[in-house]
Formats: sequence, C-alpha cells, structure tokens
Amino acid sequence: MTSCLVIYQNETAVHAKLTQELRSRGYEVTELNWRTTCLPQTNDTADLIVVEDAKHCPAGLKEYLYKALSNGKNVLVLGGVPFHEEYYAQDGEFLSLSALSAQFKEGGFSKRTLLDFSNPEVLSSFVPDTNNPDSKEVELTASLSVVAHESFAHCLRWYTDRFYINESFEAPVSFENDENVIGFFHCADAQTRIITIKLIQEDGLIYRACVTPEPTFSFSMLDAHDFTCMNGKRGEIPPLVNFKKVKKIQFGHALSHAYSCAGEHSFYIADLCAGTIPFLKPAKIAVDGLCPQYHFFPMNNMQSARVYEKQSILSPVPVPDASDIYSFSPRAQGLGVDHNRRSRFIPLIETIGADGLQSGFLAYMIVNRGTSPRPYALNGSALTVFTVNDESFYLNGGIDFVMQAVDAMCAPVLLVEGGTDSFIYQEEQTNGTVGALCSVKPGTDLSGYEIHVSAPGIEQVWPLSGGTVVSEQNGFSYLRAAMPFTPAEGAVCVTLVKDGVTKDRIVHSVSVYHPKPVEEHRFASLHPTDNEIMIDGKPVHFFGVNYMPCYDATLDDFYAFEHYVSSFSYDPDVIERDLSRIRAIGMNAVSIFYYFDPSVSSSNMLHLISRCQAHGLYVNLSIRPHANPFDFSKEEVEAMIKTYHFDENDTIVGYDIAWERYVGTYEPCYGNFNGRKSFDAAWRFFIKNRYGSEECAESLFGCALPRNEAGEVIGLSDDQLRHDGAHTKMAAAYRCCIDMEVRRAHVAACDFIRSIDKNHLISARSGDASTIPLVDPGIYGYDYDAMASGVDTLSPESYALSDDINSLWQGVFTNTYARYAKKNTVIQWMEFGKSIWTGSNFNDNTVMRNRQASYYRAFFDMLLAGHTAGAFCWWWFGGYRQGENSDFGIIDPDGSDRPVTKVIREYADRFIHAPALKPPAQYIKIDRDLHADGLRSVYQSVQPALFDAIRKQETLAFCDESFGCTSADVPLTEAGGMDAASCSPRYLDGFISSAWIKTNEQMFEVNNGGCVKIPKNTAFIVHLTMQNTTDALWLAAEGQGQVQLIAENACVNVLPLSEEKAKNESAVFVLSYDESFEGTVHAALHASGRTIFGERFVCTVVRV
Repeated sequence: MTSCLVIYQNETAVHAKLTQELRSRGYEVTELNWRTTCLPQTNDTADLIVVEDAKHCPAGLKEYLYKALSNGKNVLVLGGVPFHEEYYAQDGEFLSLSALSAQFKEGGFSKRTLLDFSNPEVLSSFVPDTNNPDSKEVELTASLSVVAHESFAHCLRWYTDRFYINESFEAPVSFENDENVIGFFHCADAQTRIITIKLIQEDGLIYRACVTPEPTFSFSMLDAHDFTCMNGKRGEIPPLVNFKKVKKIQFGHALSHAYSCAGEHSFYIADLCAGTIPFLKPAKIAVDGLCPQYHFFPMNNMQSARVYEKQSILSPVPVPDASDIYSFSPRAQGLGVDHNRRSRFIPLIETIGADGLQSGFLAYMIVNRGTSPRPYALNGSALTVFTVNDESFYLNGGIDFVMQAVDAMCAPVLLVEGGTDSFIYQEEQTNGTVGALCSVKPGTDLSGYEIHVSAPGIEQVWPLSGGTVVSEQNGFSYLRAAMPFTPAEGAVCVTLVKDGVTKDRIVHSVSVYHPKPVEEHRFASLHPTDNEIMIDGKPVHFFGVNYMPCYDATLDDFYAFEHYVSSFSYDPDVIERDLSRIRAIGMNAVSIFYYFDPSVSSSNMLHLISRCQAHGLYVNLSIRPHANPFDFSKEEVEAMIKTYHFDENDTIVGYDIAWERYVGTYEPCYGNFNGRKSFDAAWRFFIKNRYGSEECAESLFGCALPRNEAGEVIGLSDDQLRHDGAHTKMAAAYRCCIDMEVRRAHVAACDFIRSIDKNHLISARSGDASTIPLVDPGIYGYDYDAMASGVDTLSPESYALSDDINSLWQGVFTNTYARYAKKNTVIQWMEFGKSIWTGSNFNDNTVMRNRQASYYRAFFDMLLAGHTAGAFCWWWFGGYRQGENSDFGIIDPDGSDRPVTKVIREYADRFIHAPALKPPAQYIKIDRDLHADGLRSVYQSVQPALFDAIRKQETLAFCDESFGCTSADVPLTEAGGMDAASCSPRYLDGFISSAWIKTNEQMFEVNNGGCVKIPKNTAFIVHLTMQNTTDALWLAAEGQGQVQLIAENACVNVLPLSEEKAKNESAVFVLSYDESFEGTVHAALHASGRTIFGERFVCTVVRV
C-alpha cells in the first residue's frame, strides 16, 4: 500500500473529497494540519506527499519537500503560486514575512541602526561605483546627499538629472552577532521603478536585491534569500549571503545590465537598520516546477483549457471552469529515445491563447527519472502541480484529474523517453532507432506490460519483460526497448500498455531533411556598392530576435539552458510554437547558437533551422566556442559547418563567430579573459618591427615605454588610453599594433571558414566597448577598421545606449564608422533591448513595460536613421532569466503581446522595406589617433554635424587623410601625427595575413619573427599574403608610388605588385631562395620613390 501524507491548513470541501478519494483508491493517508502539528523531522514514512493550498505554507515546507524529492518521493501540489506566503511559528501564532517585517519596523527583533544618516561622516563614507565589471571610469551623473523628506529628518537621497549608466554608492558596514535581516524605508519619484541594494562580502562575493519603490515611504525587510549572488561561478548555485562577512553596502538605481529610462531620477533611503530573527533561517531551494516563485507567471491569455492530447495520464474529457490560476513555463518532454534527459515534462491540462496556441498549463507533471550521466539530486522522484486555486474546479471534476495524476506518479512503470533517436534525419542517412525507455520499480511483475510503437513503416509490440536493463539507480531499473528505424517522415507514437489498457504515451513527429537543388540556392551576399545584403538579386533587411526556446525560461540548470539544442534539452513542440509566434509578430529572422560540445553530435540544430525555413525565417548562426578568432579550432569549426551540410543551407544567412569579445582592460575582464596584457609580446614585436628598437620608438614618441618590474616593455595602462598626455603619440602606435593583431586573427578565422564554405557571410558581434564611442576607452574594443579586414558585416550591441536621444544617436555614429571601415559593408545590430524585471512576474509592472516599448520605438528610429541591414533584439520569451537576473522578453510568458510587441508589429514592415542608403551629403575627415582615447574624441568632434544630419534626414560619411589618395601621393604622416620617418606611415599601411614556406617536400605556415629549420641543399620559397589596410590605393604601374616587396638575399630582390589593391584587398608575393641560403629573411613593402611601409617580414632560416 502506498503511504500518503496530506499537508493542509483548513477543513475544506476539497480536502474532504481529496482524502476520501485517496483512501478509496487504497492509499494509506495521514493528514497533517500544519497549524496544529509540526512537519515531520524526516520524510521516510510517506511515499506520496500532497500539499493543499500551496499558496499559504508553513516555513520549512520547501526544505521538507526538497528532501522528500531528493529521497525519490512523489509530491503533489494544489494551488499556489507555491510558497507565496510562508508562515513562521512565534508564541503560538503563525506570522507571515510581512507580519515579521511590521514587527521589525516598529523596533522588534533587536532592531539596530546600521548607518546613522544624521552623522556627517556616514555620508562622506559613501563612494561611487558604476556597476561595470570592466571599468570604473565613467562620467558620474548621480549625487548622494542627506536631506529631510516627509517624516524623516535625515534620509539618503540619490539624484540625477540625466541618468546615463548604472550608478551606485557604497559605504563600509558591519553586522553584529547573529543579525540576519536588514530593513529600510524607501520611496522614489514616478520615473524610478527599481532600487538596487548590494551587500559585498570580504571574500569579494557580491549579492544583490531590489525593491520597487512608491512615491511615499514604505518599509522593506530583506533576508538572505532575497539576495542573488552576482559573481559566483556561472552554472553553479552560489551560497547564501553571509551577513557576518559583509563589509560594504551599496545603493543604486538599476538591476543587472538593464538600464533605466533617461532623464531625472531620485530615490530616498531612511532608517537603515539590522536585526535578528532567530527562527528565520532561509535556504536557497530551487526545484524546477515548484520554486522559486520566478518559475511562474500570471495567466492573462487563456481562451480555453483542454486535456493535453499527446498524453494518456488524464482522460480526454472537458476541463472544469477555473479562475485564480497561474502557470509554469514549458520544459522538454520525453520525446525521442537515447537522449539522456534528467527529467520528462508532461503537460496534463493546457491553456489555449487568443492565437490558438498553447499559452500555459493548469496541470503538469515532471518525472525526474532518467539515465543522464549528469548527477541530479532529485533523480527518482516525480512532481505534479495543479495551478488552480479555485475550489469549484476541484469539486466539479478536477479531483478526478488529480487522482489520475497521482496514480500515474505512483505507478510501478512509467515512460521516461519514447520515439526516434533524431527528430530529423539527413537525406543520406539510412539507419535510425525507434524505441522507449521505461522506469520500473524493483520487484514489479512485468507480465502484461507492453510497449507499442507506431512509426513510418513500423507497427511493433514488445513485451516489456524483453527490454534491456541499461541502468539501475535511485530506486528504479531502466529498461530500454528499441529497434532499427529507416528514416522517413511522419508521426511517431510510443505507448505503454498494461493488460490492454493504455497507461502512458509519447508522441512526436519525425522528418527527413531534403536539401534544395543547387539551382534553387539563394545565398546572401554583399552588394558591391549599395551597403545592402542581397538575396536573389534583391536587398533583404533582417528584422529578428535572439532566440532561445521557451523551455529555457527560468531554468536553473545552466548547462541545459545554454545547450538548448543538445539532445537532453531539445523539444520540437515548443520550438514549433515559438517560431509560429515570432513570424506572426512580423519578424523574418532569428539569431541562434550552438556549441561543438555537446550539440554537434545531435541533429537538433538542423531540425531547428529546417523549421525556421518552413516558417520563412532566416537564420544568423553563432558557432561556439572555438570560432572565436583568438581561440580558434579549425577541426571544431569544420565539424560544426560540415556535419549537417550547413555550407549548402541557404536558410542560414551567415555565421557569428565570436560573442562580445574585445581587447579589454589590461587585466583580465569579461571580454578578454586573458586581459590586454596578452598582447604585450605583440607590442614588443611591433616596436622592433616598425621602429627598429625600443630606443628609437621612445625618441619618436617623446616618452618612455611602459615596463614591468623585470624591465620588459608592456602595453599601455587603461588610464593611458583614456586621457591625453606625453604618451599620446605612443597610444596611437599602440592602437595600430592592436589593430594588426585583431586583423590577423579575424582574417585567419574568416579565411579558413571561407575555404570550407564560400556561401555564407561572416560576422562577429562585438560588445559595447567596440561599438559605442562614449564607453570607457580603457576597456578597449576591437576597432571596426581592424575587424573589417576579415568579417563581411559588422555587428554592434547596444547596452550602453540609454533611451535619451543624445545617447541613442551614438548608434548612427557606429553605423557611419562601420561604413568608413569597410565601404560596402552592412551593419546588423545583434543585441538591443531593455529589461523590465522588478523582482516578480506578479508585480504591477505597467511603467516598465511601457518604457520598454518606448525604448524600442526610439531604437528602431535610430536604426532607420543610420541605415541598418539587420536588427536582432534581446531576446524572445518573457519572464525571469536566471543568472542574468533580467526579463528582456518581447512577448509575455503566456504568449500574449506586451506593449513592446505592438511596437515590433508596427515597425516590422518599415524596417524590412526601408529605403536604400542615401548618398552622403557631406564627408567629415576624422583621425582616430589624434587623441589617446580614440573614438571617444572622434565622436565628440563630429557629434554636432552628425546630429544635424540626422535631424535633416541626411547621410554623413567619414574619411581620413588617405581618402582619394594612392601610394603615390598619400601623406606619409606617422601614426600619432608625427612627421614622416619611414617607420609606420598611418595612411599607407599593410599587414601580413599569412606567411608560408614551401620546399619540394613540405609546406608549413610560419610566424613573423619566427625561426624555421630547412634541410641543407634545399631551395625554398616564401609565400606572403599582405593586405592593404587604408584607403590609399596601392599602385602597380611603374613610377612614383609603385608598390613593391623588397627582399634582401632573395633570388629576385624586388617584386612589383601585379595589380592595384584597394583597402582590405590582398596581394600575394612569392620570394625564392636557393639551396645555399641560411640566415634571416627580410622583406618589406615599398612605395617606389617614397618610403618603406607596413609590417616587415622577418624569419630566421636554419639549415639542418
């Protein structure tokens, strides 16, 4: 007999009917009223735990249920949102957190002033912080003061008249004894919807919480579970904040990297206090489908409800009317076989939205059983949740559904997976697998159990007793029954039958991918002059979204979240629904990504792309992680492109090869985990290569080179890239050096990709440091002039742009600078958006939702003003994103429109059919290297003219001293504005993109400055590819300015350029050396009658 513990608080009609039904079905029921009886100390006595009215629960129930699930028990939850209000026993009463907070506010729980704002020293102890993990160098717009406000004589006031970036102020603080809560009064103006509070521990861990202020003072009490760790290890659950270790407190304006609306903001903090509530012992409990509350969302898009047709646990009868409901986000079902999932999600009762698609669930089951090699604490358990609080639902048929779900959870056999091993097969594939994986309780009599399989070309019945035991763990045996499957298209149904009665069922579709005939391919390409992406001879603008499926919503399993097309994560049903909605709001493209490991072993990315094709959605495909030019793997990249013939797939527009990478700060940072110091060796080589010696360079720069303690030359400091000084000329040379390395890496990566796939465009989305000119130049982004040597399109992000027009119009500068960097390029903004998260999906969030819509409207206007070929917002589904602590979604979790969705619908046609770029009304001459801060000063110098052109709806273009020039007449000014010195002319330049040495026996790539060993008495050739990096045309005709490669000791010392080369075009020079040559190969570009220029090639040859 199955033992059952029913936890409840009120003797309701639902309670009476539920316990009666349980007993009538043979369950041994124990009833526990939590208001009169404590929760058991252990959960060994019950196989099934039922929680009624889960919205109101005793403190400790979360922990109790987590332990029960961890011990392989089954849990049924009715109502909720679960744990919305938790009650704590105190002196014979049960008090909610809000009641405890009220006591604390009035002086209870040893309330103590944490910071006394009447003390002038407290205000002076606060120092500013910018919330930027890479930089603290930013113009502060906020101020902090102590003022009288409402009933408080001394309160902290945070104020700005022109909000630009996350700004906070922090001060030292210490907690005493066992203090475990903080409290404070707060209020704000109507503009300010979030106040952020951070606690910073002595070990460097930073914890963040937020409150939503009102215009008048209210009190908030926060304990450890209210704080989220910001800088723990990604993918790991960090510890709770330890108040004893807290050394600083911080107050600020925004949450995550979601910037608030521009303009004036103010908020007030008063009576900051700490206290001790000894029985308040919060734990960080996360159970998928149960808690925390961010897993759930309100249901505002239910037109109807029905029993989910692809399951057989609930009978297909009408669903009673229900009110007071909420929902959980979808998860991956147990579709397919051999996918090694941790759990199987089973929709039981689905709701249907206004668009006729699934919008949520009134009931669902999560079966935490499987053979995943990844450890899972809840393996062996099952959870069922009914998301209805309406008593009439249960009394009018809902209890029957509840009992059917209970019987299924407690059944000795249940399907874990079922179907084919792939959802899509390639045309050339001839072998697949179809079958099922079942969980079986030990000692189960398997007689009468059968697996029925229906698939294209197959109708099969197996006795379950003939299955193969593939694993035994957590109280279950796992039996696999499978057979070969010849790939074909159609429906697959796997059914668990007991004595002729269907007990469980899994259904999915399977398809075969048929490539288009070659003559029907329509790949994207760049128009040679019109700054457009062309498909089938017509310009195409991509209006899309960064897509991750809705089954990733609120997911705490970071590995499954990030690898959403892996075999253990993928759910084609959710994909289909999402893509339908994306297309319906007017979008024509998605940006998606996948990893070599673990996803290249699964055809799910091919399936996703094929469904995009079916819905008329183009794909920008990011390949991770080793397409990054500075961490490139030819083997991985080739496998990711070739395994599924993506090189022949014209639904894919192009590849995104890096994600938010940049040169970065000198020390390691987000965009460069090695820090800019990783370029130090290249800087030392550049100095010697261009200037001959460190002493010569210092003489020309007029300052000393930076050095480390060992005396080695190192790169410039972050501050030297922010401000002018004696080092300004050196900063210009340093930027030229970095440009060369960025060029070299991107050209090498892109050249390899083009060698295996000539059909697709290549881009590399760059973080704010590379794209937004007013971002701290000490962070140092990849300059577009350098990236353009390799990539086809340039791909900015926008998070440093607020909704103030003076900030947003920086984006037009970005587009204009990109076209300066590469004349025929197009710009695709790969990320932009605004988070609306204020702490809960159930808050009144009208203000933030409307601001998100206003931001999108202003952003789209900026994109149109700057002529943009692609726009991919961040991101698809609404609701909380774990780790990022944000909600950037453009659609509500229930599939209904947000205000921003309406803006997207409005702008879709305008963007997709935007007019061609107008010819420039004027050219503005720029010089990035005139000042140490690079593009920041350039932007500031052109801003008036740029803004004037935007208002007049005119186009500007940038140019430099090389514009319209050739190698015969371009000024020979050195980098940094120095007089010509035949070292490093700024506007006549080139770099070595590849160098090979070839003998009759071998061919190998060599690094500039390297050493190679060549057998004695063997002639060899040096094969150099050199790229023009400026607008000055390299001339090939004899006479002044003819570009030549001059090489000492080569068989032919002077090799003239064979044909003219414009910016970003390459020339190949082949140097021959006889069998006797040994020593150093020297080669350099030369403009006849003028100067040596560009990168010199140096290689030492040793005979062996």
